[in-house]
Amino acid sequence: MTKKINLLILTLVIFFTYTQTTYSATYNGYGNADTLKITIKKMEVCTGFEDPNADVDPNDLTAEMINSKINTDTFCNNPIVIGDEEKEIDIGSVEPGEVADTYGTNLNKLKMGKRYSHMRLTIDRKFTIKNYLDENGKGIATGGADLTDSCNTKTTTDLMYGSKWDNPPTTVWTEATTKYFTRTSVDETESGTPQEMDVYYVNGRMRGDSSAATMDHCFGDECDRGSGWNWTWTYTLSGSLGGSGKENAALVMSVPTEAATPGIGADDIILIYAFEKPYRVTRRPRTLDIRFGTTDGILVYEASYEEGSGHADGGTPSTLANAGGDITKAGKCAFAVGFVNVKIRMRSANVKAEPLNDDWR
Repeated sequence: MTKKINLLILTLVIFFTYTQTTYSATYNGYGNADTLKITIKKMEVCTGFEDPNADVDPNDLTAEMINSKINTDTFCNNPIVIGDEEKEIDIGSVEPGEVADTYGTNLNKLKMGKRYSHMRLTIDRKFTIKNYLDENGKGIATGGADLTDSCNTKTTTDLMYGSKWDNPPTTVWTEATTKYFTRTSVDETESGTPQEMDVYYVNGRMRGDSSAATMDHCFGDECDRGSGWNWTWTYTLSGSLGGSGKENAALVMSVPTEAATPGIGADDIILIYAFEKPYRVTRRPRTLDIRFGTTDGILVYEASYEEGSGHADGGTPSTLANAGGDITKAGKCAFAVGFVNVKIRMRSANVKAEPLNDDWR
């Protein structure tokens, strides 16, 4: 029987104001990131931010409402580009409190006397992640079946995207050709060593858009099963995460969709952030601090070909037994980016930066 699966994971994911929720991801867990690489492409500072969709019910928001405006001066008033080089930064490569890298060299372009309060950031849809092992040498547990109680990241391969099912020129299933409309999942490794793994923000929708499927899902290290294009990845406004310690989110984020949007590259995500506090430019030299936190930076959820794994009826863990003894249909480990919190502050260069605590880089 063909199933339609809505992906809604009820938590803030990366540094976006959007959540990804899923009936198919009832069982999911988080782990700290040993490796977390992002690619920054452009950085702009703004004198203000206006949300033309502020009065729209979140259930009525569409991707087009956001994507058509996020690159305009409305969402980023009087933008000044302070960096436009493409640069990969491994946030997890340094110890807490250390500097991961530098970006942006044009702070002198800021206007004297102007008050800057927001940033528009363009990043790549690709992230590279690697999890830590726990004190018992285990990976991240989804909380579902015992088949997903030690999930470790694995080097991404074309086989994970179904390359063994290729039938050129009709179908070519590789990472390069399907990364934006296929999610992968892997077999767990009880005593494996985590490896760097590429994950992507896949095409999706907002709640106000059509509920048509937006993506496929592969199951297993070699995609022994495919879902048959019946998954819908839904981005929704998260609202407040008060008390969670993870409130440092973007004000708005572009929504990756199959349809192209003028001004947004096919490989790009655009985000708008508020500074911790506004900064008025004086004659003093200035610097910009961007701080990242990587606790729970990796998300893994249980995905399976069969029902279970949190199917629309509420779901049960996807064990080998409820998969009819067929391991290719049972629970697999599906990875995505988890929490990556951001704090942004502009300050005079002669003012000492505030100390970094916990896992902040």
